[in-house]
Amino acid sequence: MSLSMNYIDTDKLEVFLGKLETDSKAAGDQIQEKSAVIIKSRIEGQLNRIRSGTKESVSRSKKNNTKYKHMADDVKITKKKDEFGERTIRVQGGKKTGTLWHIVNDGTYRTNATHFMDKAMKEAEPEIQAVIDAELSKAGD
Repeated sequence: MSLSMNYIDTDKLEVFLGKLETDSKAAGDQIQEKSAVIIKSRIEGQLNRIRSGTKESVSRSKKNNTKYKHMADDVKITKKKDEFGERTIRVQGGKKTGTLWHIVNDGTYRTNATHFMDKAMKEAEPEIQAVIDAELSKAGD
């Protein structure tokens, strides 16, 4: 495989490469944002399937306990910069249920694992790939 590039003016090439870099960064940011929303919706869907499949959640949801919050209702997207200044986006449980995700996902010696995170990621993968393709095709236009 070879690459040949014809150019007349180096200034135009530098401007194009500079624009490509900024477009790629913007595309990466858009990919992160859209992927987080997709993953959040898939995780909520998996958790709602778990909620509807258990008898305990049905009886508990009839109670008027304002402090109770199901995991599907407590999924958050957080945006931060890490110690290197890189932007990260996390999809995680909120204050009330975030510490329980690993128990529901992986199970314990008393409960079966649900693997809701793995299922959600597998379900979201084709849609995320489509987002990546669409955003990267815009870069450099």
